[in-house]
Amino acid sequence: MTLPRDLERRLVDHLRGEAPSRSPDWILRSALMTIDTTRQRRGLTALRRYSSMSSYMKLATAAVVVIAAAGFTLWQLAPRGGGGPSVPTSSPTNTAIPTPTPTRNPATPAPAPTTYAVPQLTGTFTSPQYGYSLSYPQGWGIHAATELWTEGVLPEFGGPEADTVFDVGLEDHLFVGAASQVLNGQTLVAWQGDFLTTEGCGATESIVVDGANGVIGRDCDIALVEAGGRGYIFGLWSSSDDRQLLDLDTHALFRSVLATVQLQPDAAVE
Repeated sequence: MTLPRDLERRLVDHLRGEAPSRSPDWILRSALMTIDTTRQRRGLTALRRYSSMSSYMKLATAAVVVIAAAGFTLWQLAPRGGGGPSVPTSSPTNTAIPTPTPTRNPATPAPAPTTYAVPQLTGTFTSPQYGYSLSYPQGWGIHAATELWTEGVLPEFGGPEADTVFDVGLEDHLFVGAASQVLNGQTLVAWQGDFLTTEGCGATESIVVDGANGVIGRDCDIALVEAGGRGYIFGLWSSSDDRQLLDLDTHALFRSVLATVQLQPDAAVE
């Protein structure tokens, strides 16, 4: 009988190839159908259908079942390829390691503040409003007065009644200011009134600016001068809370600026 051998050969040939991508239930169904429909040789007293099955047929049937079971097992264990969708695998992600921020050793002293370096007095400013000129540090800015100063209080930084020459990086932390008024017959002492007291100046001492007599505060950098019936006020203001100005000799800087002043009261605007 050749049918079992043909089935066995078909199963072997199938298993030699690539494992199918679908369930092999048809193998079991085919084997059972073949066994169920194949006519067998019967004995003389056959009480059951398979009671007189020969030993050869029993072995063939067992072989078919074993081969089918082995095929199913191999199909389950075989790697999937080709037609089935691939399962994506996650790639390792590079995680940036934060760089620790360096900290200063408490035992290490903090860096010393930068000392302000005064540039040379290479700039020249001539006031179109008050009739004077002076030299100022190179690189400083200028704000010229556009209105007359007629009040009894000092003009503010950048105000329209004052000439201001200032460090462009520090602005009102370091600047030279000047203004002028007609005395109208008053003496310099009477005219100065509370100017020096308001600015914290106590005692004063005499000073000469471009041949004109005046006074300068000992505790502040403000000078008052009388020339041609006009009163002039010059001052240098610096911020006490700016670290780079702590070592600045403001008195020396102010006196060096005053030494360059040239008074021209006749050119002042009334």
